[in-house]
Amino acid sequence: MELVPISGLTLEDNAPPNRRRLPHTFKANPLKVLMIDLSWTKTYFDLYCSIKKASHVTTATTAAEAIANIRLNKPDVIVVTNTTLLRQLTLALASYVKADGGTVILSGKMHPRDVGFFLTNGLGLKWRLTKGDPKAALYGLNADAMLGQRWQFDGLPEEFRMRVRTVTGTHRHEAVYVSNDSDEVPIAWGQVGYGHVGYVGDLEADEDNETMWVVLRMVGFVPPPPPGTLPS
Repeated sequence: MELVPISGLTLEDNAPPNRRRLPHTFKANPLKVLMIDLSWTKTYFDLYCSIKKASHVTTATTAAEAIANIRLNKPDVIVVTNTTLLRQLTLALASYVKADGGTVILSGKMHPRDVGFFLTNGLGLKWRLTKGDPKAALYGLNADAMLGQRWQFDGLPEEFRMRVRTVTGTHRHEAVYVSNDSDEVPIAWGQVGYGHVGYVGDLEADEDNETMWVVLRMVGFVPPPPPGTLPS
């Protein structure tokens, strides 16, 4: 199956000119995606291969590489899967989201301290990582969630089981998946300044996991095929 972008989507009318995206196809104008990871894990490799099928992907394994790429290449989306967010990188990512209108997606496999510092100090969000060990539970798609500018929820799994580091403090429309018996959120998506931030807390995401499709939607791909069908 060929991955294609969601067409007809733009950022807010008052977003910086370089972030006002007109309808396009990947062949004519592929998305520029920066992936930041310090270790070549299986999850990272699966995600890299899936995104690379329909976009231009650059990787960074150090904070210096990532900062240079943000400044010089101006990526459309940044996926942070496993790295240490040093102060300089945190500031660069925060400015990229709030001022430049970019999208940053954070993985739950990052150190909780780094995720918390970026969300709270970098972006000023009220999202808080839940204390304690990760937990496995069944979570359902939130019908009230915000329809982000780069994705829609049509076709995503109505519910699936995840082993996650959850967050609290999200607004109802920022919770992509929710629990029936708590306010803990495994996957969140919100607007900050001109840009967006996504948090994906699933610790076992891989190519055979529904979470991979959620990340691809945050990046900007069309709805996934029926459950059990993976990109080829």
